[in-house]
Amino acid sequence: MLLASGLAVSAAAQTPENSAEILERATEAVFHIEVTGTPSDPANPTQEAARSGKAFAIGPEMLVTALNVVGDETEWMLARTTRDEVTRAVRPLSRTVQLTDGRNFRIPSGDVLVLAAPARAVDAAGIMVPDLKLKDYFHFSMCDIVEGQHYSALMTTSQQPGDARSVERLELVPLIAAGYRPGDYGALYLFESEGAPPFAPEPWGHGGSPILDADGNVVALISAVTVTGGGPIVLATPISPLFPGLGPMLAREPENAAATQAQLKCSMVDAVRQVRNQLKSHAIWSIAPRPADNPDEVDIVFEYDSAIDPPNISSIEVRYMFFGTEVEGLPAGRIPHRPAAEDVITLRPNPKEPRTFVTSEIARVGRVSVANYVKPGNGAIEFVRLMIKAHLTTGEIVENRTKYYDIQWSDLD
Repeated sequence: MLLASGLAVSAAAQTPENSAEILERATEAVFHIEVTGTPSDPANPTQEAARSGKAFAIGPEMLVTALNVVGDETEWMLARTTRDEVTRAVRPLSRTVQLTDGRNFRIPSGDVLVLAAPARAVDAAGIMVPDLKLKDYFHFSMCDIVEGQHYSALMTTSQQPGDARSVERLELVPLIAAGYRPGDYGALYLFESEGAPPFAPEPWGHGGSPILDADGNVVALISAVTVTGGGPIVLATPISPLFPGLGPMLAREPENAAATQAQLKCSMVDAVRQVRNQLKSHAIWSIAPRPADNPDEVDIVFEYDSAIDPPNISSIEVRYMFFGTEVEGLPAGRIPHRPAAEDVITLRPNPKEPRTFVTSEIARVGRVSVANYVKPGNGAIEFVRLMIKAHLTTGEIVENRTKYYDIQWSDLD
């Protein structure tokens, strides 16, 4: 099916293991761009009035391309609107951006918003397409490009890469990272093709195409294709400088930084998953006694708040220990009552209140077992200490890192 649609994997090795998945995603998540407008300096040979390239989706409504393909306000004339105050605020450019995907679906140019680049030195630009609602898109890698490592560029093999239908002929082209040559190419990273390159080294049509690592995550986007004495080479803008320090920042988990750093991978989606895993295991508990339905009993109510919705704790184990004095005049400490030195009870949430767990068992044990063991006038229970271990709906167990909650016995007696 993929071959019939014009998508193919090069016979050369070192393509991502999920190549078929990537090529299938490309039919929806890779776009051809055609840009036309009025250059600010028509005599400048780098400010063509008609340009073309590629863009790839990184979210349901967000695309990324090379800045040199869409240009900025230094390259296009300012277009006046019917209202001067709108012109001053929006600064619209005399520029039309047309997007076409691999299914030959054209997005109306009026629905395309080019986002200003954070720095002119970085050859990357964002494109917002409201209501695009893609279900599949690419993820950024946070890894630095490793010289000598194998990568794959998702490029068109059409001999006319500037044509809109070229997006229907995409191939994973094996590349080798060759490093920087600032004297020749400035901040662009040099990639060399493995074997005979299947792409046409035209000046327009390839810019904005993604370069992928072995996991299929985007490490760079193509800025230019040029030809040297050794043949065509690919010049790219690395992704990681666009998000400096994100990996170390996400890994800075206070209590277990080393382990978190070891688990954190370079992919942004892995980093986000790591943060979500931290969130889903974090609950803020409030614990308080209240009168039970039975007037002779007292309930302890456990309630939690978290950033995860819907609630994700299916049950909790509560360990409880009684503290006080066994014999009057002795220092207060843990009371090792019979028959158990430490009790555990499992609670499930109230069906009507899924973040709430209720028990009267702890107060009952205190009254029946511990209070009888500590004779009146000979000692007393001072407080009950609680520790919670939560079981998530995913089957994971989250222990609250030996955090204790104390309830005064006078509130339960």
